[in-house]
Amino acid sequence: MMTCFMCSNRTQLKIRISSMASLVTAEPEYLKQRHSFWRLKNKQATFTERPHGYKPEIILDSNGNEKYICSDCQWILKQPLQSFCGHRYCTDCFNYILSSQASTQPVKCKLCIQEGTESEFSVLKPEQTFPDNGVRRELEALKNHEPHCTYKQGQCTQCGSYFNPEELAEHLVNSCPMMTDRCPYCNTSMLKGLLMFHNCGEAPVQCAGCERKLPKKKLMEHSEHCASPSIPCPFGCNQVVQVANLTTHLTDNLHVHISELDRRIIELDDKMKGQTLENMPSSSLTGDITAMAASVTAITSDHKQQINEVKRRVEEMEAKISSVLNRIMQSDQSPSQVKPKTSEDAQHQFEILDRKILIFERVSAVFKREIDKCGKQIDNLLKDNQDNRSNLDRVQKELRTLEQQGKSQKAQIESLTKTVQILESASFDGQLIWKITDFYQLRQQAISSQTTSFYSPSFFTSKTGYKACARIYLNGDGMGKGTHVSLFFVLMRGEYDSLLPWPFQQKVTMVWIDQLKKNNIIDTFRPDPTSSSFKKPVSDMNIASGCPLFMKLHMIDDANLGYVRNDTAFIKISIDTSNLTGV
Repeated sequence: MMTCFMCSNRTQLKIRISSMASLVTAEPEYLKQRHSFWRLKNKQATFTERPHGYKPEIILDSNGNEKYICSDCQWILKQPLQSFCGHRYCTDCFNYILSSQASTQPVKCKLCIQEGTESEFSVLKPEQTFPDNGVRRELEALKNHEPHCTYKQGQCTQCGSYFNPEELAEHLVNSCPMMTDRCPYCNTSMLKGLLMFHNCGEAPVQCAGCERKLPKKKLMEHSEHCASPSIPCPFGCNQVVQVANLTTHLTDNLHVHISELDRRIIELDDKMKGQTLENMPSSSLTGDITAMAASVTAITSDHKQQINEVKRRVEEMEAKISSVLNRIMQSDQSPSQVKPKTSEDAQHQFEILDRKILIFERVSAVFKREIDKCGKQIDNLLKDNQDNRSNLDRVQKELRTLEQQGKSQKAQIESLTKTVQILESASFDGQLIWKITDFYQLRQQAISSQTTSFYSPSFFTSKTGYKACARIYLNGDGMGKGTHVSLFFVLMRGEYDSLLPWPFQQKVTMVWIDQLKKNNIIDTFRPDPTSSSFKKPVSDMNIASGCPLFMKLHMIDDANLGYVRNDTAFIKISIDTSNLTGV
């Protein structure tokens, strides 16, 4: 029995151990091939440290699972093998045992020795060892089960606690004390466990007086300047009144306050009747009388103020009424006289309004006509604008087409110009006279490595023949760098290469012409048929081939020699065309 260490899901694992006695007498061909593989593998195996299998913790109640234990490392089998004696080993452990022992001494199974069952079958031999596929499948079944185990616990990355998968997701969202969260009011980031103790100054609170909502940190400042702070009624009517409405409250509830005052006086009287002056403490009696006197005085004063305020308002109303009556009485005209004048004035006003309305209607009609006219003009302008935009788009499209055609024609002209220049300077008899002007400037550029080499114009052996050019290094190349001028011959790709014989085998002669004494420097060579420089070109040019030690540099500077005259040099390249036949 083998048990998953996470969910204790027991899976019956059956191992079929084949009898191996018959292998001593006969061995099939396919086993011989496998054994030869084992011998080769064992011979090549090297170990920097002792190998081992899987950790034993992956199987619970491992006491009854000896068949999963390696006989060497005592760990869970990794790539299990079964020896001829029936014990099992990890593949790496088995190879390590054989590689660590002397090749002349047989290696015996140490479990056979410990169990006292040592025999001739206890000798460990690669050709008598087989992969135990049964145990391998059982272990793989456990390995494949682990990722899907519903009881596999995951660790919270914040607090380190372990939970089942469904509990872990809930824990990470709601209950992990180490998860960070932000205050919804001040956006301060803090641990979720401390958020409930966060005294946020931006949290909204409501003023008890004006019922205005404001941040908690501004409540104290607001209470000092609040226009409607609330206080309990001074007469004890169990109402909380805003200071701004206190006067209204006292006026509207005057009878309530008097009744409350009477009730308190009666209570005080009843209390006085129940006690004699001798039995009452003098301090208590004095305090009650003083409080009652102060209360009566305050009420009397407030009532006087209220009565005076009412009197003042009544006097103001009486004065206003008297003023209105006086204006009515002072009128000299009777209603019958007033009415005609009022009617005439109204008729006059109506006539004025009619004239104004007529004028406004006429002006409005004029404005309407002008607006309609402007609207038509705007419509025409919009239509013209749309037509102009369409024409502009068409012209822009034609312009882009012309630009593309112009670029294409420019490229064609440049190509034709280049072709004409090549044809003008090219020869078709296998001879090239190369004139190099500004020689010393080019040589200085070669010395400074600005331009180490350059090419001659191309030339041909015939109209349909080989195409070639020369390449020169005025400060040398390779073994001639800094001491000689290097001159090379270059085969180029031509239009008729498919009709020509390859590799190129014509003799090549390179001549630096002496302009004074005709003491020319000449170098002649025949191409090497095996060199890639003379095979059919697959790119614009083949690799250059020639003479890196063509001429010593001091000969150029010698005034008695004429290799460079008037800052100009002449080089001749010749191809032997005597044995070439036309296409």
